[in-house]
Amino acid sequence: MNLAVPAYPSAVFDRLARWCLVALFFMVPITLAGANIALACTLLFWLLAGRWRERAEAVRNLPVAVPLLGLFGLVVLGCLYSDASNKEMTHHLLKFSKLVWIVMAATLLVRPDTHAQCWRAFTLAALITLGFSYLNIWWNPSWSKTHNQGWGVDHTVFKDYISQGAVMALLMVRGLHQGWLATVPWRRWAWWTIAALAFVCNTQLSMGRTGYLATGVALLVFVLAVVPRRRWLPALAALVVVAGISVATSPQLQQRAVLAVSELNDHKTGTLSSIGQRMYFLTRSVELIAERPVWGWGTGAYHSQYCRVATTAEWCAAGQFHPHNQFLFFGVQYGALGLLLFLAVFVQAARAGRTWPTPSRALLWSYLAILAVGSMTHSSLWLSSESFFYAFALALVVTLKPQRLTTAPV
Repeated sequence: MNLAVPAYPSAVFDRLARWCLVALFFMVPITLAGANIALACTLLFWLLAGRWRERAEAVRNLPVAVPLLGLFGLVVLGCLYSDASNKEMTHHLLKFSKLVWIVMAATLLVRPDTHAQCWRAFTLAALITLGFSYLNIWWNPSWSKTHNQGWGVDHTVFKDYISQGAVMALLMVRGLHQGWLATVPWRRWAWWTIAALAFVCNTQLSMGRTGYLATGVALLVFVLAVVPRRRWLPALAALVVVAGISVATSPQLQQRAVLAVSELNDHKTGTLSSIGQRMYFLTRSVELIAERPVWGWGTGAYHSQYCRVATTAEWCAAGQFHPHNQFLFFGVQYGALGLLLFLAVFVQAARAGRTWPTPSRALLWSYLAILAVGSMTHSSLWLSSESFFYAFALALVVTLKPQRLTTAPV
């Protein structure tokens, strides 16, 4: 009697998992609730599909798999020596489970058709966000995050301006990448127009300083990656001109930059400003890392330990949720091991991109620059809205180069 399980159910569940992943990439820039539902469906069908040998091969070929899974292993191990409550540790396990979901998504994204569909879904959602941001100059929909009409003010529509700034920065480099690859002139210029509109959206229609910085750094990295070294000097000169024009024509960017300088100069006064808080959190976090430099304080321990060293109850309330810096967050809770593993994610991804074709390498490295900026200015993998973007965008860019599967796709 043949008791073998037919392959057909596995193929159906695998296909459903991939379509749910496509839905996830569409939902990420627009709605957190939709992204959570799509993620749950992806996970369910991914588990039901099985195909563990195929999945294992994809994980072995994924350059960031080891540091990501190692980092999540530290999150689990950190529960053994943390003084946090069970509720806090569970909360952290759920938050940082995205480290595992990145790997799960990558095992589906190794299929070129799924990878292309997920890129299209993300790009469509980002274009919808871009379009509504410009429409918001004249139109005031009730569901928009902002209700500011006119040029030179914040036009965030679906999420907060930090999340939207990161999405627009990736859309910009995606447009540059696609324009570089296009062989038909009108397509090339269409993609480059999208890139320019995303750049202007972040520099002229947003109040997010993280978005300003991510956009500038990503553009710099992309240009240096595609331009031969002998032409770096004129390329840098052109970027300086673009940056100068952007600053000169954006009153909001000027105001936010001046405010940043003022807050930085006043950070020692104890003012609860955006930059002042980050400088204070940096100081206190470094103190905590110095106390336990190897293993850190454990999963969920940041919250109580930060308040232990905070100088006032006001500062405790301001920073007990997270330190606005993902590097510090991992450093406090998991010491040098956590920091090294998080840095290894960047290093391994960047190293893998060295052998890629120039446009793909430029896109990968530009995204890593966006992730680095987001991780230095906010807790990129902790905050719900931002972490979905940063986590799954990482899965998308590190699988840009399709990997060969041992089993034929169904």
